[in-house]
Amino acid sequence: MADKRSRRAEMPAPKVFLARCNTYDQKTVDQRIREAFSAFGGVDAVMPSGSRVLVKPNLLMSYHADKAVTTHPAVIEALLKLLLDAGARVTIGDSPGFGSAARVAQEAGIADVAARLGVRIVEFNESVEVTTPPGSLFRKIYVARAALEADAIINVPKFKSHGQMTLTLAVKNLFGCVVGRRKAQWHMAAGRDHHAFARLLLELASLLAPCFNLIDGIVGMDGNGPSAGRARPMGVLLAGPDALAVDHIAAAIAGISENRLPIEITARQIEHFEASLRQIEVVGAKVQDLALDDFEPPESVDVQFGPRFLRRTLRNALAARPKVDRQQCQACGICADSCPPQAMTLRNTRIEIDHSACISCFCCQEMCPHHAIDTRRGWLARLLIHRST
Repeated sequence: MADKRSRRAEMPAPKVFLARCNTYDQKTVDQRIREAFSAFGGVDAVMPSGSRVLVKPNLLMSYHADKAVTTHPAVIEALLKLLLDAGARVTIGDSPGFGSAARVAQEAGIADVAARLGVRIVEFNESVEVTTPPGSLFRKIYVARAALEADAIINVPKFKSHGQMTLTLAVKNLFGCVVGRRKAQWHMAAGRDHHAFARLLLELASLLAPCFNLIDGIVGMDGNGPSAGRARPMGVLLAGPDALAVDHIAAAIAGISENRLPIEITARQIEHFEASLRQIEVVGAKVQDLALDDFEPPESVDVQFGPRFLRRTLRNALAARPKVDRQQCQACGICADSCPPQAMTLRNTRIEIDHSACISCFCCQEMCPHHAIDTRRGWLARLLIHRST
């Protein structure tokens, strides 16, 4: 025990840069991102000169930048200019949930920026098997070759709510380095246990070890994110080399308790990850000055207390499930194609859900281009909310 305490005392406190930024005006964003890198000694201190750098934005699916589903092109432009000026060899890459990286980047406005600056967009279409360190929950993880072969990864997520993880930030954004259909396989491997999936995300983030994480929260999303929520001004940029520490401060900005965050709950149970959550030093702006008092979390509820048999019963009574909005649904079948347990089927222009097979991963809601998948709380959650109002 004494050895563990001494090792903890030797660990430097993670540092997170926080800045107010209320506009995507390019000059303003350029300045804020320069300040973010300066807080850590500049680009040369973050990575060696001449590095092959992979910029990993959030390219979930084809949406215009003003929908707040994807990382904004002004943030990507500011970052690319800094990296190129520092002599980095830069590419942009992702594995979108639907569509190609090139197509999604084009709709998001990122492709135009990349073309103007001479930066190539790469498709994550080849996986490499990686053996994880001893003690990992998953012995092997398949990761995009382009991510593994980069000298450095700069992770540029969007600040959004998420039906399964409550928030999708720096740690969750790295799941885009898992190629295509393998994402569904990992959802199935974790099943209904959101904390097993959170453990996967943490281990993936540790394996990829981005050298810098930059969260675009100038305009973010709350409610039923990560694609069907409310685009709303947040006015923040966060950055730092420790993805989990950056996420922790972002959650504080949103006013989300750690008890609602599967990634943070899981991290606190594992010493290797818990170190990222101790004595975080925030530089730049103060959290209390930028905190939001009206951030709307998703409706999902995860139950992880009590005996196993009772836990299962409570989860069924409390947990949110996907529900099809028949008026919005266009019967395109994308939700059924995206469903990891194949609990959704298209029958006679009507989507049907087998709730006994549903694992509440909300991939259907994430991928629906028509915002036709709502969340519906379990009967006990609805009853409790009704009685409290």
